[in-house]
Order: sequence, then structure tokens, then C-alpha cells
Amino acid sequence: SAFYYCSSLNNVTIPDSVANENMGTSVFGYCNSLTTVTFPTSYTTIPEATFFACNNIETYTIPSHITTIGASAYYSCSILKEITIPDTVTNIGDSAFGLCVGLTKAVIPDNFTSLPDNLFYECSNLTDITIPASVTNIGNAVFYGCASLENISLPNSVTGIGSAAFGNCFSLKNFNLPSGLTTIEATLFWNCNSLTEINIPSSVTTIKDGAFGGCNSVTTFTIPEGITTLPENTFYACSSLTQVNFPTTLTSIGKTAFGLCSSLSSIDIPDTITSISEQTFFQC
Repeated sequence: SAFYYCSSLNNVTIPDSVANENMGTSVFGYCNSLTTVTFPTSYTTIPEATFFACNNIETYTIPSHITTIGASAYYSCSILKEITIPDTVTNIGDSAFGLCVGLTKAVIPDNFTSLPDNLFYECSNLTDITIPASVTNIGNAVFYGCASLENISLPNSVTGIGSAAFGNCFSLKNFNLPSGLTTIEATLFWNCNSLTEINIPSSVTTIKDGAFGGCNSVTTFTIPEGITTLPENTFYACSSLTQVNFPTTLTSIGKTAFGLCSSLSSIDIPDTITSISEQTFFQC
């Protein structure tokens, strides 16, 4: 925290004499006039929370000698508009660009295999994101609250998506789940109220709590064969839902799974169902 709250500091060049490992965390936190920092070419890491809430950085080019971006490194840099991560970067910490509410575009390097938790959390103006085919895992809440994101294309290499990864993406309209996905995690699409259609691949065998809750523009939904349980709040407050097609493998429906589905006028429950929890159809 060497320069923490140095509100008039605008330009810093770090000398070679300062070793990367001696930088510490939150070095420039809340330096609200800071626009430029030059790191020595010997540096490979931008430490944790380095630019935390530096609200005057509009653009930043991550140097090509950097291989690691620490957790929350650019967290709450509110006017940062665009970030390009060089191919040299192989590791990014959780929440690295969280709450960068001015961020509109981000490019992930081609060598990346995993997007960490909360990477673009509440980046409410993000509209353009490129995810390479090398990515196999998307962490929890990676795009949570990216309210301007309308379209996103996930490569079929992705086999894991964390809980609430697209929660509160209010503008998300088009989405295709990767063909190798096996689990739809809890609240994955919670309150994605512009989403009109969700196609679940046949590879999915598990749906968790609240996965599609609040998706109030979805009108029909087909649950693939192999699913045995619809847990709590699966379709909670999907107020436009009129038709659900159940698989023959389904045996149980959880509490308020269809609660507040106010447009659901009829439903055909298959003979395979052995358990329906309380308030499953609450206020339908």
C-alpha cells in the first residue's frame, strides 16, 4: 500500500532496483489521478489489487513481459474502457476486473484454459467479449451483473460453468450452452430477463437450484432426457413460461420449482414422477 490514497499522483515509473516480489498489494489503491504506471521489463506479475479503485485510468496496455495478473488488480477502475490481455499472461486472479463499470470490451488470450471467479463481476457496460477455444472452465459469477451484454459465444471446449456465471445479465438474448456441459450450476441464468430461448445439450445430467429463475421472457422449455431432478426454484418467476416438456427420466420436482410462473396454465406431469415438493407451483 505504498502509494495508497495518493490522490494527486498521476504518473509513476518503477525503477529496476525495486524487485517485483517487493511490490506488495494495493500499491496504487485509490490513486484517483493516476493515469500511467511503467513497470520494469523484469517484472512478470501485477500484484493483488495494484490499481484498486484507480478511477482515472481509461485505457491500459498490459506489458508483454507480464505473465500473472493478481486478484482484484484492476477492481473498481470505473472508467477503464478496454483491456487487452497479452498472450504472455497465463494466470489471472479472482475479480481482476470486477466492478470496472466503464469496461466495454475485453479480449482473452488464446492460451487461456480457465476464467477465474468474478473476473468481470458487475462490469455493467461490457458488450464485447471474446473467449478463445482453449477455455475449458468458466468460474463462478464471471459475468454476473454484466447488464449490457447481449450476446456471448462459448466454445464447445467449455465443460464447466460456475454458479451465477451469467446472473443478472439483463440484456442477454442469445445463448447456446456448450455441447460437452454436464451440469448447469445454481442460479446460472438468474434474472436473465431478456433471454427468450435456452437450449440444453443432451450431455447435461444435472440442473441445480435456481438455474433459470427470473428468466421471464422464456415461453417454452424442454428438459433433456437423463435429468432426474428439478431442484428448488429451477424456473422461479419465469412469468412468461407457458409450456414445459419433461423427460421420461424425471422423478422429482423441488420446492417452488415453478413458483410465480404466472402464465403457466397447464402442465403434463409424467408417470415417472414420484416426488413433488411443497409450493412447487406456488402462485401459478
